[in-house]
Amino acid sequence: MWKALAAAVNKMIDSAGERPSVPAARAATTPQAPAVNQRWIDQSFERAVTLLHADNKPGADAAMQEVVDRAASFNSAGLVYADALFKHALILSAAGEPDRAAERCRQAVAVPATDEVARKARLNYQLNLGDMLTRLRRLDEAEVVLRESLSGRRLAYGERHAGYAAGLSAIADLELARGRYAEALAAVDEALTIVSAAAPERAPAELALRAYAVTAGGGADPLRGWEGLAPEGKNALVRSALQRSSQAEPRIAQAVLVELRDRLTADEGDAGLKLSVYIAISHVAQRTGDHETRIAAAREAVRLCQDRPERSALAAAQRNLAQALADAGRNDEVPAVYAAAVDAARETGQLPLLSDILRTYALWADTAGRPEVAEPLYAEAAQHGASSGAWATHGRSSTAFGVFLQHQARPDQARRWLEEAIAHLPPNHSDIVIARQHLDALNRGVPCGCAGGRVMPATSPDLRDPDFGA
Repeated sequence: MWKALAAAVNKMIDSAGERPSVPAARAATTPQAPAVNQRWIDQSFERAVTLLHADNKPGADAAMQEVVDRAASFNSAGLVYADALFKHALILSAAGEPDRAAERCRQAVAVPATDEVARKARLNYQLNLGDMLTRLRRLDEAEVVLRESLSGRRLAYGERHAGYAAGLSAIADLELARGRYAEALAAVDEALTIVSAAAPERAPAELALRAYAVTAGGGADPLRGWEGLAPEGKNALVRSALQRSSQAEPRIAQAVLVELRDRLTADEGDAGLKLSVYIAISHVAQRTGDHETRIAAAREAVRLCQDRPERSALAAAQRNLAQALADAGRNDEVPAVYAAAVDAARETGQLPLLSDILRTYALWADTAGRPEVAEPLYAEAAQHGASSGAWATHGRSSTAFGVFLQHQARPDQARRWLEEAIAHLPPNHSDIVIARQHLDALNRGVPCGCAGGRVMPATSPDLRDPDFGA
């Protein structure tokens, strides 16, 4: 989640490289509250990001709503208010509420732009609204917004400016989403020509977008221009391509990432980026159903992590490999890999990580029909979860153990752990629904309704795609 948030913030706050600032004269102060100005909004946004990092999505949402309300009471027709709306949109997007994020961004666009600073800020909001609508597949709406933004950028910056190129890149993304690959390639090539002269540091990002457009259209040499880049430029291209991989059509993303893997191997490139590419390939190959590619990439990620000092990356890589093997039906290989992941997690001393890996191992053993293996794993996961100091980890491990005990017809023990889970899970957490459903079934004396009596109705998706690596 946090790599995605960082990418979103880097892209959205200033897509064109011309971050607007609010003149200090617009600030207002009271003895009881901080000034309503750009600095206050930025600080409030940082606090909201911290709340997201703590898995407190409602808290982050509420914090930015308060910012929006205060800015509106100060001047609902000013740039401070528009920027508050925009920052709230960023938080909502990172919190997994894309529809609300798009509506907030649309409200930011609707605030009157009365001077050049506000007009340029509005162009940025439009660009990001178009991006949000594209991701929501509301493509007709996105096109209206992005074409208007591009026209405005032409007037504000001229056609040889990086600000105009940013608009072209957004159009290229839209055309990719529509399946109009030739049009996407034409837009990104124009953007690349502009930034190569006006802002060369942005060329790697355009080359990454171009790689997706060429690959989608079945063209040759998707990484044309790679050889002419300095090492730092190649690294920037890889990072940009990695950021795109989670949103791109999986078969296209896999092809681009495999091409990058081969280039990095030939160049003996940055080891940390190689690791990130292998991780991304394993995740994308999961989506394409390519078990062999997924397993091979996961194995290589494990090999690369073995040379790194931090054991947390190795533990997560081994878990990723275990999940890949399990999904491929190679269950005889899974226990040894999970056991290695547990050992690596113990070395870190990080109880949340250890609890999560034990719980994932237990879930696999449970669904594989090995309750005698699963029970001690669930129990240890719950023990470390309770000691971890992380409420979500505590709640999730308790939910898993409680559900398992309920499925084993041990209602009194199950009730204790389910109540423990509900007491610790954040109110918006997906697992709290599972815990409440199972506790309700216990209290009513009815079956829980899980298929086969073993598998929980849902498992949280973040363990399927652990965030690890460079």
